[in-house]
This record gives sequence, C-alpha cells and structure tokens, in this order.
Amino acid sequence: MDAIKEAQNNDPEQELLLDLMKALKNLFGGKLFMAKDVVAKLTYNSEILEAIEAISSTPRPNTRQVGWILKNRKGKIIDGLSIIYVKNIKKVKSYRIEDTNDNAEVLFNKPYRYGFPPVPPRVPQPPPPPVPEPVSSPSG
Repeated sequence: MDAIKEAQNNDPEQELLLDLMKALKNLFGGKLFMAKDVVAKLTYNSEILEAIEAISSTPRPNTRQVGWILKNRKGKIIDGLSIIYVKNIKKVKSYRIEDTNDNAEVLFNKPYRYGFPPVPPRVPQPPPPPVPEPVSSPSG
C-alpha cells in the first residue's frame, strides 16, 4: 500500500494537474467556468498558460483541447482540489474547482456534485396497522 502512495506522490501528471487546479482556483474561485473562459484568460494569466501548456501537447491550446483536458481529469482529487463537471440545461459543459477539504458534501453527495441541492434521505414509513377481522356473531 505504501508503494502505491509513493508512486502517486511521485507522479508528474498529478503535479501538473495540481498546478492547473490551483491556477484555476485562484482565477475563478468556486465559480462556474467553461473551456472558452479558460482560453480567454490564457493571454492575461501566465500561471494558467504554463499549467495548460505543461499538460497539453501543443504550445497554444484551443477551446476544444482545454475542454478535453478538463473533461478527462474531472473528479480526480489531488491535495484536496477537484475539477467538478456541472451539468447544465443548455448542454454547455461547465466546470468548477472544489476544495474538498472545505466541503465534504462534494465527496459524498452526488446530486450536489452536479449543481443540484442535496436531497434529504428518505425515512422509511412504518407499515400501516393491521385491519382487524370482522367478528361474526353466532346465530341461534
């Protein structure tokens, strides 16, 4: 088990992804963003540009490539940060960076993860009382 943790800690992909998530968290906070928002900020934010270029194979990634990077790394938790995919009515792929250390709800409540409020668990109702059988009177 220790060998697995050590290998995960030494994984360069995780370090690059952590740098990207920190840069996105610094820029967007907990707000929703799309891949096109990230691409629009590349010229103004060198931190995000360096992180995206380190992960991607091209020097200047476009919206599709940034979307692919986010989509394929959603749900991974590194150092308490996670890329969360948020479903949208308009079928627009939106993401946000969640700090799982601050909000344990992200890990355990799937409806909240996709932008809906948590649904309280259903409490089982007790069975109805048995209906007494009618008593017949002896006829005589």
